[in-house]
This record gives sequence, C-alpha cells and structure tokens, in this order.
Amino acid sequence: MLELWGSTAAVRYARGQLVVSPLSAEDDNALDAALADLHAAMLGLTEDGAGVLLFHLRSPEFPVGGVPNLRCPVSVQVDADAVEAAKALTGAINSDLLESRRLRPADRMPAPPVPVSSPQGPRRPDVAAAAGRMRRSDRRSSGLISAVHAHCQAEPGCVLEIARAGFRGIAGVVVATTARLLFVSERVAHELPLEVVEWVQVAWTGPGKPWVLRIAEGGPGLAFTAQHRDDIDRVAGALSYYCEFQRTMGSIGPPSPSTADLFTEWQTLLERRQLGMVPDEQFERQAVGLLLAVSGH
Repeated sequence: MLELWGSTAAVRYARGQLVVSPLSAEDDNALDAALADLHAAMLGLTEDGAGVLLFHLRSPEFPVGGVPNLRCPVSVQVDADAVEAAKALTGAINSDLLESRRLRPADRMPAPPVPVSSPQGPRRPDVAAAAGRMRRSDRRSSGLISAVHAHCQAEPGCVLEIARAGFRGIAGVVVATTARLLFVSERVAHELPLEVVEWVQVAWTGPGKPWVLRIAEGGPGLAFTAQHRDDIDRVAGALSYYCEFQRTMGSIGPPSPSTADLFTEWQTLLERRQLGMVPDEQFERQAVGLLLAVSGH
C-alpha cells in the first residue's frame, strides 16, 4: 500500500483503490474510488517547493463527499517534505491506469469499404455517406467530393466526416478518416497522419469572422477556416475520437473520456451559467477541471 499524509488529507492507494480522507471536518473532498473510476492523477509544484495533488475522475457523476464531482478534481495539499512520496503515488496510479486502459485485440479499427463502380468512376460508400451528412455545401462541392473519391480509392482507413473549409487562403474540403487528416482542393491535396495529432479544437474568432479548426501536431500547428460550425464540429469530433482510439490500440480496458465528450460538457456548463443555474464559484471550479481534462492532464 502507498500512503501519503498531506496537509489537508491522508491519501492511500492499494490494489486499485484510491482513498482520500480529509483531516478537517470542513473539507468535503472525501473520495473512495476504484482505478476504473479515475481519469488521471497529477502533481503540481509551487514556488516554495510544496505541491498539490489533483485526482481527476472519469465520470462527472462520481460522488466526492457525497455529491457529483462535476469534473472538479479532488485536491490534496502536499508539504515540501512529502513531494517525493506524492511523485511515487501519482506515478503508480498513472502506470496502473495506462495498463488498465488496454483494449482487447478484437477491438480494432473497422476495415475500409471497397470502392464500387459508377458512371463517374470508382466510388467509396464511406466517402458518399460522409458527403451526404454535409449541411453546408456549394456548387463547387460536387467537384471536391469527386476529388476526395479519387484520393481515397486506396485509403487505408475509413472516411468519417467531410466539411467545406479553407486552408492558407485556398478553398477546399477537410476530411477526417481513421488513419489521417486530408485537405483536398481543386488543385492540391495535403495529408497528416493521425499518429502525430496532439489535440483538436474548434474556436470562434468573433462576430462576422470564421470558425477555426485548430490541429496541434508538434509543429506550428494547422488552422482550417469555415463560415459555419456544424460540419467542422463533426470533423473535429471524429478526429478527436479516433486519435484517442489509436493511443489506446491493443489494450484491455475502457478509454479515457473523449475530447468531444469533454467539449460537450464545456458547452453545457457555459449554457447553464448564462441561464443563472451555476454560481460563479462553482463555474470556476468546474471550468478548471474541464480545461485540465481537455488538455490531457
């Protein structure tokens, strides 16, 4: 058993069970959670050498102190002389989490569909289905979709979603597959393997300005612009889901909450605040927990 006495609570971890026992009756951060209920364990250090432990839970409904955690991490203050023990504790928990999140060998990517003949040439059913879900298209879209069919005849993965977008001033479509990200225009095409994608984000740049799909890939990043959000949101959700799937390929347990799920929770939180359903203090606590979860910490 690993045991740590912080300045605000005692923490014990043994046989896949984490127990946080507050040292004060006023502290409501009591936690008794199995490994499968945890999302991550973090340790942040302060300037004076002390630290704070943060335990993130997989479900926002898991009770902490008898009430749902709502993505708020359980925090434990750690004195400087207990920091090394805290590092060992977080290392053990995260190592066990990594092992527990392995998917069964049967949980593999779906096999790509075979192109079928048509008067316009070979057509892949997954490309046609994704194109049919596009809500925003124009007279150029049919030519761009034909170009996607041409580029995806030997696509190693399945085509998930397609959206009209611009990239570096060029109009085209951005395509999410289970293996790569494509940008296809009338003259050129670019690809990015999903293995190098770190995170995906949809941002609004202001009134009268476009929505931006941002992709972090270890370099300067990529930005695709769209006048409407609905199609680009589906592309972002598909990319996030399959990036998470690939990171856990080959193992045996449930994956972490997807970025799409966390993003939906963030939108709900904002809407509830605008309706006056969430006090400022609660909003700030939930916002911190959600943003840390979305960033992968």
